[in-house]
Amino acid sequence: MDRTSELLTALEHDGSWMTAARLASELDCSARTVKTIVRHLNQEHSGIVESGSKGYRIGDPLAVERILAAAVPSSKVSTIPQTAAERRTRILCQLLMRRHEVDVDELARDLCISPTTLDHEIQAINADLSDGGVSLHVQAGKLYAAGDEVDKRRVTSDLIFCETHDFFNQLELVSGYFPDIDVKALRALIDDRLHRGGFYINGFSLSNLILHIAIALERSVNGFAAAAPAHAENMSVAEDVRSVAEGIFAAIEFRYGVSLPEADRRAFELMLSTSLCDADRLTSGYISNKNSLRLIELVRARVMAEYAIDLSDGEFAVRFALHVENLIARSDQGVVLRNPQLGTIKNAYPYVYEIAVFIAEIIHSETEAQINEDEIALIALHVGCFIEEQAARGTRLRAFVVSPRYNALGQSLVERLESSFPDDLLIEGAIEEPDDLRTCGQVDLVVTTQELYGRFGVPIVQISPYMGEMDRALVRERIDSIRMAMRRRGMERNLYTFFRSDLFFIDTGFTCEHDAIEFMGSKLEDGGFAFPGFTESLFAREEVSSSAYRDIALPHPIDMDAAHTAVAVSLHPEAIAWKGSSVHAVFMLAVAKKDRRFYREVFEFVAHVLNEPDGLSTVSRARTFDEFVETLLRYYR
Repeated sequence: MDRTSELLTALEHDGSWMTAARLASELDCSARTVKTIVRHLNQEHSGIVESGSKGYRIGDPLAVERILAAAVPSSKVSTIPQTAAERRTRILCQLLMRRHEVDVDELARDLCISPTTLDHEIQAINADLSDGGVSLHVQAGKLYAAGDEVDKRRVTSDLIFCETHDFFNQLELVSGYFPDIDVKALRALIDDRLHRGGFYINGFSLSNLILHIAIALERSVNGFAAAAPAHAENMSVAEDVRSVAEGIFAAIEFRYGVSLPEADRRAFELMLSTSLCDADRLTSGYISNKNSLRLIELVRARVMAEYAIDLSDGEFAVRFALHVENLIARSDQGVVLRNPQLGTIKNAYPYVYEIAVFIAEIIHSETEAQINEDEIALIALHVGCFIEEQAARGTRLRAFVVSPRYNALGQSLVERLESSFPDDLLIEGAIEEPDDLRTCGQVDLVVTTQELYGRFGVPIVQISPYMGEMDRALVRERIDSIRMAMRRRGMERNLYTFFRSDLFFIDTGFTCEHDAIEFMGSKLEDGGFAFPGFTESLFAREEVSSSAYRDIALPHPIDMDAAHTAVAVSLHPEAIAWKGSSVHAVFMLAVAKKDRRFYREVFEFVAHVLNEPDGLSTVSRARTFDEFVETLLRYYR
């Protein structure tokens, strides 16, 4: 993707104003280059990018869509590969799905590289595959892949998943890996048979199924042996699921003129049986497994006690119980479900991810199910959507409307405001005389159709009596600014309450997470903030899932049960190792149950800092406690 497309993609994904400095950081170029790109874009497509005091934002979404659509290649693997990574993909796809061996000289010519370069790249590929059970060898001038068929299938799946990570559900792009298969038609075929059988499957599971069967079909078409999963011979599949699977097999075999090996059929049935939901159970709320309901009730009670979040919603309980049933089945059968949004969920929504870690640990302790980070992120999707829905309903600003009486305009304006901002405003009443505001009680916002004189101690936004699009934008902007100011004031209070200068460390000399946890954990225990055993509980939490989020670590126990809430901080301009990642700051949390709300606010605040391109690097360079807090607040928006 060229710089112009990268810039437009960044602006499109952000959806708001982005500074030149932030864009430069994302594009790995100078701010001057960003300005040059924008100038050229607007010369060719007038108004496509807006410029202002806040930076840049998309001005013409349709023009952006046309440019980006034109920039997307029709197939990710259809052209001559230009880089070592692209050649690696081409070589592995050839040897693992299409050809048992290839002539080395012919391959070098096809890739437009010298035999010497090819030899170096084969060595590099083998280094990458060293732990995968697959290796490349040359014999009599022929290159071939050695290894068990199950390992070859897994390496192929890993390769395509990693390559398509950002567009896993965009099948027209994934299809580039399968030139002999119409992947979109394959999806339609599978979807149709599932629908006929009365089954529902979520998008992630369906994409995993399609990738699995596309690889099996591509290999089968090209004469490769089947790869039987370890559990396939002992599995038990419900008759209705097997019937649906047989219908899918029959349609595929008819379309492509092949007979899928029994091992591939059993593997597909296994994946299918751990991914489906009966559509009737979703609509009726019926759950056959009483243990699932008991487990969900336990999760609800523990989450309420630990996080003060109420998950006792009937529809959520049904859908989540069905998800947990399949999660446990996948664990029992050794089926791995990939989640392409793992990194996004973990880094952008750390608080929700932490709740998911907590829930995963409950499920594991009750069922012994092995739950990896992909599955934890799927739990986070369920819980996060529910939390956001609840939050939207519970954070409405209280408002008064000031509108003179002409006809029924005042009441009409109230109705339009309520319909336009149902999750944002709670209209306490409409008044005609501005002076009445002084005796109406405290509200968060006043919406008025006339100019008001004097001070009323509350934010005011003036709109026209007819409330057009510009008026709605004014109200939205004021609502957002009020909420942000409220959050910032609350965060400032919390930072000075729970961050302490005697728990603020720089230049500690830590080399890894073990050093940081031992040192900072002991400081919190010795200071009387954490109970004995706190440090051991931190290590236990790290075993479930690393507490590193991008460039920052947030170590804490799974259970929040500190004597007093406090946060120990260690800053590292030179990053330290943290379970395979590198971090520049460590925020160690000891949270008392009464301060559970602070726990959420800190996590959400960290997400804000992480999303700023220079935020964390600036924070990590603070030399004093006061400078540290002031820098944090500077990036809180």
